[in-house]
Amino acid sequence: MHNDLHDRHFGLLEDLFVEDDYRGQGLGSKLLKEVIEKVGIIR
Repeated sequence: MHNDLHDRHFGLLEDLFVEDDYRGQGLGSKLLKEVIEKVGIIR
């Protein structure tokens, strides 16, 4: 994603939701961690 405010590439993730029946199981955290690992921010 290009943005004139950043000199390097960056990503933006919006609106990550977990359905009510699946909340409280850490699924949102797991999904977000997986995304971050896939783009190589953390290992």
